[in-house]
Amino acid sequence: MVCILAVDDIPDNLFLLQSDLEDEGYEVLTAEGGEEALSIVRTELPDLVVLDINMPGLSGLEVCEKMKVDEAVKNIPVILLSANAHDDDIAHGLDYGAHDYVVKPYQLEVLMARVRSALRLKQTQDELVIAYARLKEVNESLQTLATIDPLTSLANRRYFLERVAVEIERASRYKSEVSLLMIDIDYFKSTNDHFGHLCGDKVLESVSKSFSDVVRSVDLVGRIGGEEFAVCCPKISVDEVALLAERIRNSVEELSIEYEGNFISVTVSIGATEMAAQDNEASDLFRRADAALYKAKEQGRNRVVKMTAQTIN
Repeated sequence: MVCILAVDDIPDNLFLLQSDLEDEGYEVLTAEGGEEALSIVRTELPDLVVLDINMPGLSGLEVCEKMKVDEAVKNIPVILLSANAHDDDIAHGLDYGAHDYVVKPYQLEVLMARVRSALRLKQTQDELVIAYARLKEVNESLQTLATIDPLTSLANRRYFLERVAVEIERASRYKSEVSLLMIDIDYFKSTNDHFGHLCGDKVLESVSKSFSDVVRSVDLVGRIGGEEFAVCCPKISVDEVALLAERIRNSVEELSIEYEGNFISVTVSIGATEMAAQDNEASDLFRRADAALYKAKEQGRNRVVKMTAQTIN
């Protein structure tokens, strides 16, 4: 039921206003002064306030002004009641944000028409708030879909590549370091073939979590392909990132992944590199990290190989 707060310091006027509103089917709260009215507005959040302007203490005009600067209640419409159609306070109240005014003694048809108009405004505002909240949720969901791999909750390929480009540009500008790890799960196809793709998904999820548990908070982990991952590590050298890679490799090697009564162990091969002075773009870094990863697989897998621009040549 629609709830209206009626405010007047004269009890007879307040009783008449309450009766008229209740006869139209509204739930009515009442207040005989400005302070009481503000308290009720903030605790009960009525749909509309019908407010006498001229009251002792905190006037109706001051109540309206305070409501319209309060984020919690500013969208509640206000109808001002005044004994004088030429009252300057009416103009001030409208400037403060009151929806409308009615001159006392009011004509019931006029008051109710303005009440309905104010309530339509409130309904529209409420619908807009709900629509905005839903739009915000949709936008956040789309943002997540655009940047996060749904299976592992790591950065997806597109977002990871964008971030690496940003880190390379930052490192070039400030003459700092940035390193890259390329990681591949060893013999992952065999796991998929033997246990099925659902098991493969569980392996990917478990391995991804182990990465996130080991890397620094400033590092970005991404899923680049099916069983291939990468870690962008700002402000550390290739020697330092190789130590991080060893921690990642050990973390994965210690995993025991349970699936339908089977306990599965996996390992990873890792290629490590750092940005070189002659690197022009992210692809230079990725090619070198890929080459290091290939060497790790060539040398027997489950190992880390680091490569610099000098060693690749």
